[in-house]
Amino acid sequence: MMEHWRKTKHYSDFSAWSDRMERLIARGIGILLILLILSQLVLQFPIVRHWLTTTDDAEGVRFHYRAH
Repeated sequence: MMEHWRKTKHYSDFSAWSDRMERLIARGIGILLILLILSQLVLQFPIVRHWLTTTDDAEGVRFHYRAH
């Protein structure tokens, strides 16, 4: 009887721990996804892109997008 209780308690502890870890990982993925979207949005502005990256200065011919 005591052995059954230990296995059940161990399973319950592991289940609770794994549920917490699953939520933590899901929250981390969500935060990273939001940061990815925000960083891509910010890089659409030439002033910010020039401040954050150096690759535009290394390009031969700059790309200027104009809507027609």
